[in-house]
Amino acid sequence: MSKQQFDTGPHAPSDILIIEDERDTATLYQNYLEDQYSTTLATSGEQALEELNPRIDLILLDLNLPRMNGKKVIEAIEEDEVEHTEPRIIILTTRDPTPEILDYPVDKYKMKPIYRDDLQSLIHDIALQNEFQNLSNTLFQKRSKRNSLNQAGKTDTETYRELLNSIDEIESKLTELYEQIAAGD
Repeated sequence: MSKQQFDTGPHAPSDILIIEDERDTATLYQNYLEDQYSTTLATSGEQALEELNPRIDLILLDLNLPRMNGKKVIEAIEEDEVEHTEPRIIILTTRDPTPEILDYPVDKYKMKPIYRDDLQSLIHDIALQNEFQNLSNTLFQKRSKRNSLNQAGKTDTETYRELLNSIDEIESKLTELYEQIAAGD
C-alpha cells in the first residue's frame, strides 16, 4: 500500500512516542514514520515516562519491556503521573492477546512483526477514530443548539434550516466513518 492511501488528514497524530527496548526494532519503526510524523524513541518504560509530554498524541508500546513493562507504563499514564497527557496507545507485541487486554485502555493491539504498511494502517485507523470523536462532539453541540431553538420556537429561519442540514451531514459522515473503522478492525 502506498502512503497516499493512508492520507490521514488533520486528525492524524503528529507526535509519536515509540517505546521499544529492541533498539533495531525501534529504529525501524522510526524510519517507517519519520518522514510523516515527529517521532521520539524510548527504550525503557522509565525513559518513556521522561519523554512523555502533552505534545505526544500517540504511543507505540511494546509490552515486553525490562523492569517497567508496558502494563506499568499504561498504569502510570492512567494515574496521570505525567500531567495533561491522554495519548492514543497502540500495543505492538510478540505476546499473544489474553483477556487481560480488556483491562488496558488501548486503541489497538497488534502482533509483531510489524511492517511499514501495518504502522501506516494502524495510524490511519487512529486518525479515523479521532475524526469520529471530533465529529461526535460537534454533533452533540449542534443538536443542543437545535433543541434550544426548538424550545424557543425559533425554527422558521434559514440559519435553523442550515443547522438541520449540517446535523444530517454530520450524522451521515459519522455512519460512514463508523463503517470504515469497523472494517479496519
